[in-house]
Amino acid sequence: MKARGILQSTFSYFFLEQNKIDKKKIQENFNLTAGELDIILNNPGKGEGIFRIGDSSVWIQTDPSDKEMMFIESNEAVLQELLNNMKKVQGYAG
Repeated sequence: MKARGILQSTFSYFFLEQNKIDKKKIQENFNLTAGELDIILNNPGKGEGIFRIGDSSVWIQTDPSDKEMMFIESNEAVLQELLNNMKKVQGYAG
């Protein structure tokens, strides 16, 4: 029940790809339209999702830089790969 209270008091959300088995719970908790659900449940592109503030929603697609990806990446192996790729690019540029 604590999580429900947090969800109800949150004003903005950014929905990225979701698993289709969660469709019912997503609909119950966030009241997304059929079009919004279609975007996040049917294999959206990388960084594609729905940004909702209050009762207004917009389709959005982000294109984060490598530095931004390093900031948000939680998988240590992927982070290390990003760092190695950045070092290679910097080595060629310099």
